[in-house]
Amino acid sequence: MKKRLQLPAAVRRQLVSDMQSYFLEERDEEIGDLAASLLLDFMIARLGPVIYNRGIADCAAWLQDSVDDLYSLQLPADLEDSKF
Repeated sequence: MKKRLQLPAAVRRQLVSDMQSYFLEERDEEIGDLAASLLLDFMIARLGPVIYNRGIADCAAWLQDSVDDLYSLQLPADLEDSKF
């Protein structure tokens, strides 16, 4: 089952408005609410997973660095397998 990114209504409205402003300022085109909303849906569907997966990869790399740092704190021991 695929999960779809659900945006809060206020965030969605702001993004639609931002897209309309972008088109007007950068392309000198007016797009309506429906066109901006459909474009937003398309971008979320296509770009969302790419950005999400990049975040996961960045987090995994950070966690791996943290684990490596943790192992660097180990103290030398005379008895390798000593149990306490």
